[in-house]
Order: sequence, then structure tokens, then C-alpha cells
Amino acid sequence: MAMVDERLRAPELADNVRMREMPDSQPIRWVISAGTDRYFRVGADLAELARALDGTRGVDDLCATLGDRWDRDRVLGGLGVLETMQVLTDEDGASPPTRQSRVRFIPPLTVQISLIGTAVHRILPGPSTREMGTAPRRLVALAAAVVAVVALGCFATLVPTTIDALATKIDLGVLATVIAVSLVATAVHEYMHAWALSRYGGRVNRMGVMLFYLVPAFFCDISDAWTLDSRRRRVVVAVAGGSVQAVVFAATAIAGVCARQGGASDGVVTTLALVSATSIVMVVVNLVPFVKLDGYIALMSATDIPNLRDKSLSAFADRVRAVLFGTPAAAPLRPWLPRFGAACALVPVGLVYLAVSNWSGALAATGAVGDTIVMLLTCYLLLIVVAVIRRTVARARADGAGLVRTVVVGVLGAAVVVGVLGGVDVTRTASVSYLRTGDTTLLVSTDRATLARIGAGREVTLLTNGVVLHHRVGRAETRAGVASARFPLSAVLPTRSPDLITPGYAVVVEATLDPSAPSSGLARVEVGRTSLGRDLVDRYLWPASMRGGATDLWRWMTR
Repeated sequence: MAMVDERLRAPELADNVRMREMPDSQPIRWVISAGTDRYFRVGADLAELARALDGTRGVDDLCATLGDRWDRDRVLGGLGVLETMQVLTDEDGASPPTRQSRVRFIPPLTVQISLIGTAVHRILPGPSTREMGTAPRRLVALAAAVVAVVALGCFATLVPTTIDALATKIDLGVLATVIAVSLVATAVHEYMHAWALSRYGGRVNRMGVMLFYLVPAFFCDISDAWTLDSRRRRVVVAVAGGSVQAVVFAATAIAGVCARQGGASDGVVTTLALVSATSIVMVVVNLVPFVKLDGYIALMSATDIPNLRDKSLSAFADRVRAVLFGTPAAAPLRPWLPRFGAACALVPVGLVYLAVSNWSGALAATGAVGDTIVMLLTCYLLLIVVAVIRRTVARARADGAGLVRTVVVGVLGAAVVVGVLGGVDVTRTASVSYLRTGDTTLLVSTDRATLARIGAGREVTLLTNGVVLHHRVGRAETRAGVASARFPLSAVLPTRSPDLITPGYAVVVEATLDPSAPSSGLARVEVGRTSLGRDLVDRYLWPASMRGGATDLWRWMTR
């Protein structure tokens, strides 16, 4: 739709737009909602203009209706703001489309799939006007604090059990139980967000599943919390989900200690310890305010700054442009916003790196298909970096940055990147598994190329193959020759799985193992050093299977 101008004769709010007046205690007293996921807090003047848009008044009529404070320029300016919000009908009187896709991509690396819409309210309580008094609220808080202290003390005694379980092979039954409990707790976590919002009179628009930085999770859209009449209620809605994992943590930590004292089996104690550890980690991660998790929503609600992350990133970008290009930087809304924006910019970078590095190994095991996925994902992330640099330079030039300084900054930045990628050396390692059978120790793998790359005379570090942790249990030296072999699948997995036999390859090694070392575990071998840039290219941009496939294609085309 074209920008609002003199031709807009009778502006009208779209059918899916709703306006809600907040209590007198709120600094911004009006909320405009459009559809199911767009909310705008506006001042009294813009709300007054929006309420007058019934489709029967032109610009001149609006000036007369609104009074002497409103002239044509002010009305047109307000209509321009509403047009930017996309809350007006188009020239034909049609409302903007309200149907939302079930699948949404949220940069840089989140995909949401909506499974339940507003129908979720069939399983939610209605609004309640009952409020807990001050004395009961303090009593509940005191009881929660006592339980938390007891639970933390119990968990401290379970830490050695937890570390041992994470550093050694784990039973499939224990692992399946921990995963199942975590999934159920996460689903209830999202339901509690919806429950709290519904109790306060808000509406849940969407619930579903998502890939959050390539990690499967659930989500609940609580955007309607902005229509609640107090900051405290919005904060309660934001942290209601985390209370589920907190309760699971406390219950399993206390139960774990009781089970151990009662003589329960090691499997039961280990399961309770792992569920407790997983729950407290999820509580802590959810409270991190630098990505759009519960902690961020709570902080945004407590500070009463909508779009806190976007405003912080903008303030940080202003400071960066001011330092690099000498452009003026507007004073931030709060002094701490630029520092918060820096953290909001850096933490997702770390999450993306962890996601790509963790998944690249698993995908690489599938061969060329997995390597292709890793390459495409890396190219997408590089395009994001290029787009950010391009926007930064364009904004700096628009703000008056000189051409010479812009070029100098660009050249120096490129030189630093090239220097780091080419001048920093990293050690390349190959990860396989070791298997001890009688007096013989083997390095085993289902990938022959990995074992062949190791070669003879290499020093090998032998470790436990835990789900998360790996403790050193010995060392070895490789001999020459890769041979076909058959070995238990459990030798290459971090679980105590049934002894299924799988074909693969093996290399004999001279090993020195600790007496308590398990019969199989992880083996890491240094296979050389290379530049950081070459290592990143070989792992993410042009993996070995891609190079081999390209070579085969070239040979076929030129034969």
C-alpha cells in the first residue's frame, strides 16, 4: 500500500484491529493489536486519532472532529504511523491478510511450527479476579525458598553421581527416561505460560514445536501479555513456565537423596540425579535474557520496554558506527541498553556456532548428504554476516560517514579477518572409538577414511565415552594397517546398548589403560596442524565428501 497522503479520503481501521485502554497507573495507556501476534503500545494522541477512523471521515473531517490541536499535517503524520503499523484498510477497503502460516522462520536460526491456535483455550481456565493477599504470598515465597535451599543441598550430594553418569556410558533405559521426563516437563512448561496468561484475562494465540538453534523445543505465543494491566502480571506469565522445571528439580533432587539412603538401585539414583541436573540447567538457560527466552520476556516486562532486544541492538549498532565511522549516536533510552545490546548480539553468535559444530559431526556421519546440509547452512550464515555488514555501512554512509574513512575501516577489517584466518594455527583431531578385547586394543570406526588418515606412529588419547563428559583413561600408539572388522555397536555409542554387531574397520594400537578404564570408549588423535581458515573451510564449506563428489563429477564430464 502506498504511503498515506492527501489521496486517502476516508481511512479506516482494519477488521482485525482491536484497541484496549490500560489503567491510569500505566504510562502508556493504549494497546493496538493487529491479528494474533502484532501489538503496539501507543500514546493517547495516536489512540484518539485511531478511534476516530471509522471509514466515513476524510482528513478535513478528522481535523474538525479531533479539535484545534489537530491540523492536516499532524493528522497525515499520525495516519502515516498507523500505515506503517499495517492497521489500516487498503484503497479498496480491504483489511490486510490475517491468516498466518503454521510454519515461521525467525532469524537467525529458529523455525516454529504452530500445532494449536486459539483452540488451546478449551483446556485453559478462564479469567479470575481472585488475588492472593500479601500475607499468603509471603508465606508461599518463604516456603518456596526453604524448599529451594533443601533441594540445592540435596543436589550437591548428587553431583558426583551426576558427573559419573555423564562421563561414562549410560543405560538406554536411563537415557530414555531422562529424555521422556524432560519432554513432558517442557510441554507442561509451555502450558503454564498459557495457564497464567489465561488466568489474567489474556489470550494465547499459538502453541507448537520449534527448532531453537537446531535444538527441538516447544513454544507458546504470549504476546497478548502486553494487554495485561500490570508489570507484575506480565513477569509472572513470563516465569510461570520455568516454575515447572524448578519443581521437577526440587522433587527429583530430594527424591534422589531419599532413594540412595533407602538402598535403591544405582539406576534409580542415577536417573533421579540426571533429571534433577537437566531441570536445573533448563531453569538457568531459560533465565538468560540475551535471547528470546523466558528471562528476556521477564526483563522486558519488568523494565516496561517493548521490543527491548531490538532497541538494545539498535543502540549498540549506533555506538559501533560512532566508533568505526565517526557518525553521531543518539542517546539510548536507558544508559545500559548499548551494553545489553552487545550481549544480545554476541550470545546468538555463540549459540549458532555451538549448534552448527554439534550437528555437523552427526550430519557428517551420513556422508555427502549431511555434508551438503552443513555447507548450505554455513553459506546461509555467511549471507547473514554479509547482510549485517552491508546494512552497517549503508547506515553509516546515510548518517554522514566519509567515503575515505569507510574504505579504510573496510580494508583494516578485512585485513584483520584474513590475518586471523591465515595466521592462527589449530590442531586437527580425528575422533574414533577404542575397543579392548583380551590383551588387544583396537581403534574402531565405521568410516575407513578416518582411520586411514590417522596413519601409523600416532599418539592416541583414550577417554571415556560419556553423553556429555569425557575423562582420560589411558594413551596408545597406532600401528600400520587398516583392516576390516566386526565389533559391537555399543563400542562406538555413548550408551550401553544391546550387543548388536556392526561391520567396520580397525587399527591395532599399543595401549596403556588405567585399571578402571572401561572396555570401550572414545579415542582422539592429533593428525596435524593447519590454519584456522583452512580448518573451517574443510569442516563447514567444502568437506571431504563434497570434494570427492566434485572430483568424480569432473572426471565423468571430461572422460
